[in-house]
Amino acid sequence: MDKQNVIDIIVTSSDKYMPYTAALMVSALENTDKNYHLSFHIITNDVKPQTQKKISMLKSVYNFDIEYKYLNDGICFELPYGPNLHVDSKIVYTKLLVSSLFPELKRAIILDADIIIISNLAELWETNIDNYCIAAVKDLWYKTRPDDKYPYFNSGVLYANLTEWKRINFEKKVMEILPHKKLKFPEQDLFNEIFAGKTLYLNWDWNMETCVEEPWFKALNNNEKQEVTANPKILHYVHKYKPWDNINSPYAEYFWYYARFTPFYETMLLKHSPAAPITKEDIIDAFNWHKYVIKYWRYKILSNITFGKTKERYKRKRVEVKEKILKCKKVRGIK
Repeated sequence: MDKQNVIDIIVTSSDKYMPYTAALMVSALENTDKNYHLSFHIITNDVKPQTQKKISMLKSVYNFDIEYKYLNDGICFELPYGPNLHVDSKIVYTKLLVSSLFPELKRAIILDADIIIISNLAELWETNIDNYCIAAVKDLWYKTRPDDKYPYFNSGVLYANLTEWKRINFEKKVMEILPHKKLKFPEQDLFNEIFAGKTLYLNWDWNMETCVEEPWFKALNNNEKQEVTANPKILHYVHKYKPWDNINSPYAEYFWYYARFTPFYETMLLKHSPAAPITKEDIIDAFNWHKYVIKYWRYKILSNITFGKTKERYKRKRVEVKEKILKCKKVRGIK
């Protein structure tokens, strides 16, 4: 394979997140121009051998390369983490180290694990970033910082010119800034600080944050909403909007579509069940629950205009469909 046609994708992940990373991988493999070869680089500190074996099962369907870069917490920067910082694992900080972790790479697409690709990644890969350190999308929620004239970008999707990172001594700059800055979104703040004026801003399409139910998103004018949601190419399930936790999350159907092609599908279906385990059929029904509403009203009308045994049959069907609707709502978290 010509090196020019290899797309290098770096993902920070954990054993817990590998099922969702697998869905990300499938979505990229399904949608990227087949003239390009995808090479995945997983930065982790705990992916188990049995999880690796499950990921390898994808090779029976798709052609790709994968490597696991195992690190321990000691190599990560001494930065705080926790729910108040929107960072629950130090492994995310290793995105700051990719130029030294992968010295052979000149450029790479760096992704968070809570992402689904629904377009051709080759289009992003062929974007010219020779004069930039990075290409990224403006953050929808945290648009600017008071002390910065440049728009604040989200670090969930980064197209990195690693040659430039090395040229400007990016990692050295990180260590110089750390003692003097109070960081709210640690690795993201550092990227924005160091790459200010060296960033190519991509269209919203390439990192559409799916938090469309948030008040600040609803406060956008119609033109802004249209610009953000018209043609998503990468979906980023930011903050609390994780489709594997809540099937009713915005754009959850895209995640579950690709998740079903992974070896983790059944486990994911059962893991976040309500009171009782849910089946694959329950999930499929939940995404198509409106068809049962139509059936319900059809049977209700027919039970009112027919007589005798036919009337009783439609009544029974109406009751059965109503129970199905209630179960669908339960799975979707609708009261």
